Amino acid sequence: MKAPPPVPQRRNTDRLVACSNSNAPAARKIVRASLSADRQHALVSVQDHGPGIAPQYQEKIFRRFVQIPDKNSYRGGSGLGLGVAREFIGSQGGQLWVGSELGAGSACLFTRPLAVPGPA
Repeated sequence: MKAPPPVPQRRNTDRLVACSNSNAPAARKIVRASLSADRQHALVSVQDHGPGIAPQYQEKIFRRFVQIPDKNSYRGGSGLGLGVAREFIGSQGGQLWVGSELGAGSACLFTRPLAVPGPA
């Protein structure tokens, strides 16, 4: 077993914070990031207090080029960020998902193994 490279995890955390910041209205742009770990995985959570994500979009936002149809808070972007982040995190043995409630904000969370198997 060898430790995974540390830089990509920082990039994914930065990407989640940027997505949260760009999608939360200015008056509610409070973002909280946290990190916890057990013996096998690190868990990173990025939470905002924005408008939230409707249940029907919570899985769709991880598809490439998909954006939530909301013209009032649209801030631009290509719709690639979360899809690319999920693919990369998955390739490292982790998972990326969202928890959200309309009107109460969203939390993007990901896990990543603290060690990845070496070449066979």
